[in-house]
Amino acid sequence: MTPAHPLQSLRAAATSDAGRPCVIWYGDEGRIELSAASLWNYAVKAANLFTQECDLPMGSPVRLQLPAHWQSVGLILGVWLAGAAVTYADAPALVVAHDGDADAMKADVITSLDAWGRASENLSTATVLDIGRDLRAQSDVLIDLRPVDMNVTAVISAREPDTFTDLLAQASELPKTVGVVAQPQSHVLPTELPTIAAHVAAGGCVVICAEQMTDDVARQEQVALWM
Repeated sequence: MTPAHPLQSLRAAATSDAGRPCVIWYGDEGRIELSAASLWNYAVKAANLFTQECDLPMGSPVRLQLPAHWQSVGLILGVWLAGAAVTYADAPALVVAHDGDADAMKADVITSLDAWGRASENLSTATVLDIGRDLRAQSDVLIDLRPVDMNVTAVISAREPDTFTDLLAQASELPKTVGVVAQPQSHVLPTELPTIAAHVAAGGCVVICAEQMTDDVARQEQVALWM
């Protein structure tokens, strides 16, 4: 049966299978795991930030100038919960940037990409929304429940836009656990990450390594494919 909402499976898992590992991050801080409940809560808070703090209209494009990271996955899901689309197109959009980006102060929202989700220490963020500071202040309940269905555009790119139906079809071909090696200095969201986010929302898991996917990590996490 086709789900009524693209993130319906994750929402259900947040209560029925709350401890299911969804996103696993390996960095200098060690291993950090986000369960279904934690990831859903983060996505809800992100959606509330976009709709309530950024006044993001339904269907708007959002450019995530971020490398692969557990926060990137959560923010993609937050964009979709807000009824918006992740964009790679060179056109006006709400911009979320890493605070290490040279153009960070031109962004609408910044994040330090701190492994524990802490606020930025690199920039004066008085006039810029900071994920680490402002997201945690958002409600744990989705304030603006927007009508998102499987035919809504999820990703805007140079080619034809991808709907949620397209993304979930791509995600269905992925193994249960997928690995990604981050490029920390990149300010362009990896093109495969929205599909992986859809995969996670549908019941999969992603392991993101800051440096490299070692054999030990791949074996421990049962990674079947890495990108």
